[in-house]
Amino acid sequence: RLPRSLLPPPPPPPPVPNARGLYECGDCGSAFDKPHGLAIHRGRHCAKEARPPKPAKPAPPPPNAAGLFECVDCGSAFERLHGLTIHRARHLLTLPRHFL
Repeated sequence: RLPRSLLPPPPPPPPVPNARGLYECGDCGSAFDKPHGLAIHRGRHCAKEARPPKPAKPAPPPPNAAGLFECVDCGSAFERLHGLTIHRARHLLTLPRHFL
């Protein structure tokens, strides 16, 4: 028999409905019709806590003096940032032209 310090913690008590018959999340106050809905919701809270934060996206390059967005790799210039983004995919992913 294992000592208590090595045993896993006991499961949490089953959720109890509030006065309106709903099961409430203790962290954010969301309410659910069934205990299963609350269990799924609580799992999402745990997943968010365990997930590392996403790195910040780099700022888009500013337009040049002529108002065009230039590619840092080859110097091609585009009127819209979206055009540069699609163009950069060719450099970064080396996709053939007919795919983009």
